[in-house]
Parts: sequence; C-alpha cells; structure tokens
Amino acid sequence: MKRTPSGVQEVGKVYNQSALTVTDTPQEVTLTTGRNSIEFVPGPAETNEIYYGGSSVDSNDGAPIMGGKIFSNCKTGFSIYLVCASGQTANVRRIEYD
Repeated sequence: MKRTPSGVQEVGKVYNQSALTVTDTPQEVTLTTGRNSIEFVPGPAETNEIYYGGSSVDSNDGAPIMGGKIFSNCKTGFSIYLVCASGQTANVRRIEYD
C-alpha cells in the first residue's frame, strides 16, 4: 500500500475517532448526525488494501483508500461501504469532523 499524507481542509473539531476491522464483506459506515466530514486512514502497520464504494463494492470495482481518504461537506444520510479483497482483513482508523 502506498502511503501518502492526507490533507484535511475546512473542518472543525475532531470527534469519534475509532478503529474498524474491515473484512471481505462490505461494511457500511455512516456519519454521525451533526458531523459533516469523515476521514479513513489505514492502521500504521496495515499492508492490505481497503476499498470503498456502494453496498455491493468488492476489491474488483471499489476505489482504494490507499494512504487515506477524506469526504468533506457530506450531505445528511451519508453512507459508504468498506471492503478488503477475498480472504483479507485490514484495520482502518475513522475520524469525524464538524
């Protein structure tokens, strides 16, 4: 996995930091009410790629988060699915902002 620094622009206070274990079954992640940005960063020792997309995402058609991905100014009801390749798991950090 290529690690590149992420840039977080025009966000407020940091909330709801948590670690998630992603598997080869798409896992839905929603944004907490009142927050409008969310960032995903692979765990420090992570080597398996994590992909994002809709409810049927898989490693063949999902977009890789690579070194990290931020979604800013999300609409109410924001939802995204994370997944790994078949037989793999990965750890990702989730950070929310207002």
